[in-house]
Amino acid sequence: MRRTSLMYRAGLVVVWALLAALLLPGHQTTAFSEPPIMALYYTSYGMSNWAEGLLDRPSPLYDSGDDEAMQRHINQANGAGLDALVCVWRGPDSIEHERCRRLQRRVAESGYDMRVAFLADLSEGIAEVLLTAPGLQDAVKTLEEKQFYDAGYLRLDGKPALFWANPERFGPVEAWQQLRSQVDPSFSQFWVATTTNPAFEEGLIAYLDGFDAVFPADVTRASTPSEALAAYAARLQGYNQSHGTTKPSIVTVMPGYSDAQHQRDREGGAYYQSSWDAAIQQQPAAVVLNSFNHFILEHTYIEPSEQYGSLYLDLTRELVGKLKSTASQASNEVNGVDDRSTASLAYVPETGHFLGGSFGYYWEQNGGVERFGYPITEEYIRSSDGKLVQYFERARFELRMDGDQPLVDLGLLGREYLDYYRLSFEGVPPVESTDDRAYFPETGHSLRGLLKEYWEEHGGVAFFGYPLSEEVTAKFPDGADRTVQYFERARLELHGNTVMVGTLGRSLAPCHHTQFRLAEQPPSAYEHLTEGDTEPCPSSEVVHLDQPYAGAATGHVYYAAARPGEVQGFEAWNFVPDELVSLWFNLPDGSTRPLPYKAIANQRGYVLVGFQTRESDPPGAWSLVAEGNSSGRRVIAPFELRW
Repeated sequence: MRRTSLMYRAGLVVVWALLAALLLPGHQTTAFSEPPIMALYYTSYGMSNWAEGLLDRPSPLYDSGDDEAMQRHINQANGAGLDALVCVWRGPDSIEHERCRRLQRRVAESGYDMRVAFLADLSEGIAEVLLTAPGLQDAVKTLEEKQFYDAGYLRLDGKPALFWANPERFGPVEAWQQLRSQVDPSFSQFWVATTTNPAFEEGLIAYLDGFDAVFPADVTRASTPSEALAAYAARLQGYNQSHGTTKPSIVTVMPGYSDAQHQRDREGGAYYQSSWDAAIQQQPAAVVLNSFNHFILEHTYIEPSEQYGSLYLDLTRELVGKLKSTASQASNEVNGVDDRSTASLAYVPETGHFLGGSFGYYWEQNGGVERFGYPITEEYIRSSDGKLVQYFERARFELRMDGDQPLVDLGLLGREYLDYYRLSFEGVPPVESTDDRAYFPETGHSLRGLLKEYWEEHGGVAFFGYPLSEEVTAKFPDGADRTVQYFERARLELHGNTVMVGTLGRSLAPCHHTQFRLAEQPPSAYEHLTEGDTEPCPSSEVVHLDQPYAGAATGHVYYAAARPGEVQGFEAWNFVPDELVSLWFNLPDGSTRPLPYKAIANQRGYVLVGFQTRESDPPGAWSLVAEGNSSGRRVIAPFELRW
């Protein structure tokens, strides 16, 4: 959930108490401190599917649309230690759409620390509407409007996660790059691809040009799970080395497999255990379990069944615990949580923080103050992934281990900044690269002039990433208009004829960790970033003159369904900067009720408010309406009240 500092005019009634209640840790996106375990989940079964003579059947039998069965599965998944159910989905008009939405809602209402994501299945003969560009655009738009920002949706790397099966059926990776430039130009979502076609498994790695991660759907065709995951790891490592990227490793675990063409015996649970052992050996960023309940055709289920009882659910609980325990120990060893000395740390009086170790060496060797600025936090362990990180004025350092060798990566501050401030820039038509202009199909943007020269001379993709915009004009806090360009890891700025790296680190560093330290008070231990400490400090940032506030305003309430009297949040974009915004409810009976206060759009046309219905309010279809007093732009954000 995004929290943006707002300025309200004197005299307006501000409901900060409501916002404070809304932003309690229980309402925030879950941050996994170890690899999330995500199980594929199917909702297409009816009682007619469970005929006699099947290889095995669930126990008890059920219809996927039955609420009691769905809640039982949620309870079982949570009890087994799963972090998410990835709901196999076949488009907005499919029966799975309503059921996956209901699954997400029930998970959110369960109180479990668990999430739901959607997997768009492009398998042959299943969802042909998803094999057209308009169909895919509509599908992503539907999920973005209805699911991504509702309670219970899974985030990876801080972004709504969207899974895709068999992307090759839509087209080559270039087709996906074009699609993403249209539906997710700022890369504010986390796209993960896989394929069920064994012949395409090796070719899937090339789709990392358009996706954030890929994973193998099936590890049972290799002689052992270790062999399958080692081959995947080698392909991923080769891609990252050749592209200067750090795409994450997402591995697959399976209990076995059986269809007409291929079988892998479960061996009484031994194969399942070997699959988890192989996953643990890879030290992955995340794990996909294939599957929770795929009975028909592939028989990869761990759900209790007539043949196996609860064996595989019980094994899952044990093996999930083993993986997470191993991952936690590895994280502590890598980051030196317990025994790292502060003796090598040097005090930086300009910002009141310390610098040393691997980060200090990297800083000195790769540009120092000019490239990175001074440190503005101490080193600390980020709870979302267990990495040791440190913010600088212009960058974020992240430590990872390659065998016994510590390596420093630069965080994707450019992407995170655009996502945080809801900025996006459309790609440009492809052009042939020349000495004067370079075009990057990876993001659909180009680079030219002084910014191109600086980018090429100071590390290129490895240091800055690919461009996420063309050159744009921005007004800075000192009143000057300057040309800037965004990249995955930075913002380059033209100050006259001098290129400088923008201070995105200052814009995004968590407030809790930017507190000034005295030289005689070095950090005594590494701190875990806790809920409530993850927001950037309020700061005076640039205003993009090239981002016109044209067209309709857009927005949404945080929770599509709530009980009468519950606290809700509402955010909207594309109002005129600094205009007053009136707010009122549309009630189910057609009447309206104004909120007792107005909001003010900030300099980016953004509005954030908290609100609360009454406990006596009737259930039904409601909406919150926000209307700009000077622009007349209006947002109607529907939600449902129900007991």
